[in-house]
Amino acid sequence: MVRSILRQPSLYASLLVLWCLLFDNFECFWRPQLSAMEQDATILLLVLLSICWTGGHCGPIQDGSPLGLESGAIPDSSLTASSEYDANHGPFRGRLNIAKVGALTGGWSAKTNDLNQWIQVDLLATYSIIRVATQGREDYSQWVTSFKIACSMDSVTFDTVKDPTNTDNDNIFPGNSDRNTVVYNRLPVPMLCRYVRILPYTWHDHISLRMELFGEYPATTEPTTNPTTLTPVQSEILTSQPTVGPIQDGSPLGLESGAIPDSSLTAFSEWDANHGPRRGRLNMAKVGAQAGGWSAKTTDLNQWIQVDLLATYRIVRVATQGRADYSQWVTSFKIACSMDNVTFDTVKDPTNTDNDNIFPGNSDRNTVVYNRFPVPMSCRYVRLLPYTWHQHISLRMELFGELLGHFQDASPIGLESGAIPDSSLTASSEYDANHGPFRGRLNIARDGALYGGWSAKTNDLNQWIQVDLLATYSIVGVATQGRQDYSQWVTSFKIACSIDSTTFDTVKDPTNTDTDNIFPGNSDRYTVVYNRFPVPISCRYVRILPYTWHERIALRMELFEELLASTEVSTTLKTSCEGAVAMNASPRTCTKPIQLFTILFGVVLRWLY
Repeated sequence: MVRSILRQPSLYASLLVLWCLLFDNFECFWRPQLSAMEQDATILLLVLLSICWTGGHCGPIQDGSPLGLESGAIPDSSLTASSEYDANHGPFRGRLNIAKVGALTGGWSAKTNDLNQWIQVDLLATYSIIRVATQGREDYSQWVTSFKIACSMDSVTFDTVKDPTNTDNDNIFPGNSDRNTVVYNRLPVPMLCRYVRILPYTWHDHISLRMELFGEYPATTEPTTNPTTLTPVQSEILTSQPTVGPIQDGSPLGLESGAIPDSSLTAFSEWDANHGPRRGRLNMAKVGAQAGGWSAKTTDLNQWIQVDLLATYRIVRVATQGRADYSQWVTSFKIACSMDNVTFDTVKDPTNTDNDNIFPGNSDRNTVVYNRFPVPMSCRYVRLLPYTWHQHISLRMELFGELLGHFQDASPIGLESGAIPDSSLTASSEYDANHGPFRGRLNIARDGALYGGWSAKTNDLNQWIQVDLLATYSIVGVATQGRQDYSQWVTSFKIACSIDSTTFDTVKDPTNTDTDNIFPGNSDRYTVVYNRFPVPISCRYVRILPYTWHERIALRMELFEELLASTEVSTTLKTSCEGAVAMNASPRTCTKPIQLFTILFGVVLRWLY
């Protein structure tokens, strides 16, 4: 049957054109005869392609963003388990691609092998979970061969993902068959969860695994006509209306997730060290003596809590809660904004710009109240100033917005925020241990003996600083600064990209692709210079190669990844097929018109049937 199909000239031509389009970009030639094995392989590959583009598993994961297990954005405290073999095998070792380090093992391992075991992730907010990726244990031949998934909003009641063909049964997801291959599984239907559990069902040798979750912040419609009922605020007129429910505009900037470090949170006062501003993160709970929120020393109008975002953001909204462990909350507040931490501008009432805007606050401990700013504000430093309160000035909060600069359509990878760990930054050389590549983060400042930037050992064209992103990203640009504590900076540079840390491709000049692109750099210590790449590049490893410099090779930097459109055009294929392949495999780009594939594959089906 296969060979008789390929003997039809029109069908053969269609198949060959399709082959050229999908695999060789027309860099192929007409061959009048194929061997029997080649003919069978052609049909087999076409069938596999049809499966790929109609929901099968054949390439890197596409839908949803990684939520932060592999990158470290999800803190260790968010990972718990039914049991652990010992402290070195704990759930905090269950991160995708984690490796054995000293006594710390390469994966989570349960204490016992039975159906009562699970590993859980607290995402600290509600996400739409789309898929999961799993691996076996890196340092022993132990892995989970199948598993279930359960989801919860409160960490008490869990719903397991059901088999779509029989919703009375739990869905059994296929797991791993070796230590390191990454296996991806899509949920039949995305689930809204804060807490996600993987429940091993069958295993090889011992229950051990590493994992990543993929999803997105849910885009839901906010109520607009029924604001939250608020505690009376001493006859003050509130000039904004709050919303209750997930925030829609702007991304969370990192208070809840921990991407914003404790050092960025300050306050006018704190009740004591256990009630400090670092406790003022949304959904923060009491842990031992550490309180479930920030609490001021005194209750007066001089109090504030402040966030240093470490870069300029367009702030769109704010979310607040009361204190988790006592009935204390802020019932109304003002917001002030600054670029320099000296001069602060308060958000004004849009109906009377001579007056400060009074935002409605909370009426209980835990309900999250969202407030949109009348007009987005550009800030690095944001202060919340309590105006009225219940019992005592105490609160938890999150800010929402987007990074300003030349990358409105991109997101910072995590050098500045700390989401990318120090171990991911390497360099050709360093002046000494205090000038290492881990100091090359945007807006980093001198801290004791640790200097305000990466500095190379020598000034020559062999120097570079490299970032291991721990996964493949579509990188659209870079931001650079000079050294913060000395007048040293890079005035121009090249960019190189790699998937395997061995072969690097430099970004080429779009006007002459035989020549490397020379990016303009900095002219002072502090100004952030943004450079967009001529075209996005897919990389795991990114190098900056200084080309010219002032005084000495020294810099700070951030990388930016492409944000995918929330709605896909139905006639365009995704950038890669979905499925179960190793993360370190070289991805194949699959951006081809699906209409052509549909028409040609229809011809195949007509001849088959």
